[in-house]
Amino acid sequence: MDITTPLKHTPLNSSFPVFLPYNKSLWLPVDQFEQYISLIIQHAFPYLYVARDESLHHDIDNDEMVTEVTQSRNPLAGLFFEIKSAPPISDLKKLLKNAWEESPITTLKIIFNTRSIHLGNADKVPSYRAFGWLAEHHPITFLRNIQWLVRPVINNPDDNNQFGISHGCWKDLLNILRLATYDELKIDGDFSCVIDAERKNNPKAKRERIWKKQEAKKIRQMKIREHHKCVVEKLEIDLFYQALHITVARLFAEQLKADILLYSSRNKQDSKKISLAAKWTPSHSESMDKHTFILSAIAEILYPNPEKICPNPENRELYLRTARELLRQEYVSPLRKALALVERDITAETFSNIDYERVPSIAMEIYTPLFAKKDAAGFEAHFIKQFERKLKLQDRNMTPPTLIQKALYLARYLVADDNLLLERSLEGVKFKVKNHVIRQTISKQWNELVQRTRNSRLFESSIAVSDLSFEAQSPRLEDGLSPQDAIVAFSLLIAEVAAQPFGSGFIKLDSSGKYVAVGGPQDQRDIVQKVKLPIMSIEDWSSGIVPAFEDIILPMAIHYNINPKDMIKKVFVFTIRPFGGTRQDRGQQWDTSYDRIRMKFSHAGYDVPELIFWSFSGSAPTKPIRIEYLNTTLVSGYSHQMAQSFVDTGDFEDFEENIEERDSMSGVLRSRGKINAMAIVDKATSHEAYSMLELVD
Repeated sequence: MDITTPLKHTPLNSSFPVFLPYNKSLWLPVDQFEQYISLIIQHAFPYLYVARDESLHHDIDNDEMVTEVTQSRNPLAGLFFEIKSAPPISDLKKLLKNAWEESPITTLKIIFNTRSIHLGNADKVPSYRAFGWLAEHHPITFLRNIQWLVRPVINNPDDNNQFGISHGCWKDLLNILRLATYDELKIDGDFSCVIDAERKNNPKAKRERIWKKQEAKKIRQMKIREHHKCVVEKLEIDLFYQALHITVARLFAEQLKADILLYSSRNKQDSKKISLAAKWTPSHSESMDKHTFILSAIAEILYPNPEKICPNPENRELYLRTARELLRQEYVSPLRKALALVERDITAETFSNIDYERVPSIAMEIYTPLFAKKDAAGFEAHFIKQFERKLKLQDRNMTPPTLIQKALYLARYLVADDNLLLERSLEGVKFKVKNHVIRQTISKQWNELVQRTRNSRLFESSIAVSDLSFEAQSPRLEDGLSPQDAIVAFSLLIAEVAAQPFGSGFIKLDSSGKYVAVGGPQDQRDIVQKVKLPIMSIEDWSSGIVPAFEDIILPMAIHYNINPKDMIKKVFVFTIRPFGGTRQDRGQQWDTSYDRIRMKFSHAGYDVPELIFWSFSGSAPTKPIRIEYLNTTLVSGYSHQMAQSFVDTGDFEDFEENIEERDSMSGVLRSRGKINAMAIVDKATSHEAYSMLELVD
């Protein structure tokens, strides 16, 4: 077919506007393009490069509303931990400012880590806000580095051939450009145009809107023409937008060129290296094209000579339409076929040909019911493999609380409806398979953890006293854990490994003060079944820890005639409450009862076990406080490092320098300090996949 012959209903004969102003920087070599971008940005934003430091310091010095986090933490650690929770815009501005002043390059790495699907949080909105801030305050650095969202800079642990994977995806570039098109690429921008758009692409949502299509056609076409006019004007007068638009177009064009060479080689190994750029290259007049018209810029880069492709090279509109159609025919269509995009097999109903590993996440979410109906066996096998691999990758960062969080999640569903996990409905297949794999995996991981801990003999002479009150279900700790996750995890782990008769159970820190039998070598239930008992026995309030010593530990020792050398040495109290914060009269408080307890134990021939009181109420972990005369150690707060250190050593390590202070009431000399949060930040941002990020302004 002759591409120059306009046919009805083709892009060549479409009313959709495609004109974009000519810009020679589309074809500049990389080094010259970078120089060009730096020049036009400095020209567009001279105020960013004159007396910038003074203005930034002025803003910070005159702002008394700095959050507690930015006051109490290293600014980089504050940004790293707080950006995950989507803080208020005012707080995020301060976090980014303070972090940048501390270390610009580390701040840049944290921003990319926030978006990184494979190394970081994979959070769109917080990362887009951070990129918006970067674009506002350091636009050249922003433009120079956004390429690393889509470059394959991360080694793929599941690929023996080491084809890399990227921090983000090609749609991130389009989302960022779309935000800039509507002047929303800023820290306080309205991101509904890119976030809500994903929901609107759902077929069900389309069916709900289909009746409006015809009656709104004229209005929609008018809006598109008006919007196109605005984009053209923006490209002519807004130098930052022009630079971003061209940068994104160049990245797509460059990748499409590379991918078509791989495709043309007909080598199977080369085909595996083909990126998803063709998948996300906008289709004519659809989605991102009607918002950014970026397809015209991509096409112009790939077909720079109008004389070679257009019968009337002076007609720029016709030239761009022709280039866009050639782009579809010669790049996008064959590459999408090579990618075996799922929509092709859905249309042909060749579901057995689908490689679920290459199905994008959004398509997977949309088509899950269809896959479950048409290819249940293949679809289920894919998820089993996927979830097993994902959980395996998480092994190295797994602690007892993260394992128990998953077990408690499954146990709650089992309590509510045992049949839910066996649901074979279209909507339930993914849920069922995922949780089946999770249950098998965490049970295996828990058993391995128990065996390692048992071999270490760290908790052989210990018992746990556990606060299972409803308050322990909140607030959220690090990594989205709740205090209850940590309390149940450590209590059950000690119950599993402690020697008899104190092992195979723990003591409830509540009004009943009962010994709960669970865990140990004789308990062959899996971890989900084991945690069902603790969560079903939650009480509304906690009593003191004194009854645990007087009414359970000592009577058990006497009843079983325990040799003094075999008496438990440590009692771990896991609670949400601060020390002395349980509901009790003074006669049941630890400090006023200790002498009485010591006398009772001494009379029976035993020493009082050491009390380790760990409260998860503090948001920031603190150095343990040792109170010698009470043979007590107080621990507050929680972190992943803290949990790992506790399991590995039975102690708490990796604290910053100590700060000694004397309690004004008791006169006890105490030592406190903070967990080295920067060690966590450094570990996260030191990955080689961040090494190519660079500062320009």
